[in-house]
Amino acid sequence: AQKVIYQQWVDAIRADVDADELQSFDDIVKVDVDNKPLLKLIHQRLGRCMEPIFFWTNTFVYPDDTDHFPSKRATSAWNLCDSKTVGFSGTDDNRYSLPRPMTQLTQDKEQLRATNGEMIRLVLDCTKSIENLQSGDLQDDRSSSQEEDRPLWKTVLDQCLRLGVHALIDVAGLMAGSDANEIC
Repeated sequence: AQKVIYQQWVDAIRADVDADELQSFDDIVKVDVDNKPLLKLIHQRLGRCMEPIFFWTNTFVYPDDTDHFPSKRATSAWNLCDSKTVGFSGTDDNRYSLPRPMTQLTQDKEQLRATNGEMIRLVLDCTKSIENLQSGDLQDDRSSSQEEDRPLWKTVLDQCLRLGVHALIDVAGLMAGSDANEIC
């Protein structure tokens, strides 16, 4: 197969390469990978030839990078709970949302037991302010009935603009489902 494939590459450039030059690499058995001048010549002549490019993409690139699956699978802890599952997120804040058959193990190591406190300390040390917002907190010229219908995410963005923040970390997922054109 190697000989046939290489011959197809050579045949594709045969008309464009000097016969004496081509004779030095017209058969795969003549290719010496330790001969740098020969490899340079082969690269010059075959480097833009579509046959080796097609071979490379079809054999190596496409199978690895363009996998298609017949169906989509989505799972959560609820789907995985019938098997022995081990994981570590750093905190135990999701222990109450795990399926009943799953339990969170108490950490044996002192450093791991202190993870919740460490995360709280980091959040408190880095927090400049805390703003509790409701949908109608920012008033403008609209009527109160319009204000009640206003999504909370718009109120959050208005507050961010008012405070001049550089980043919004949307932990609660308030921005999910919002229209990017409306945000920008």
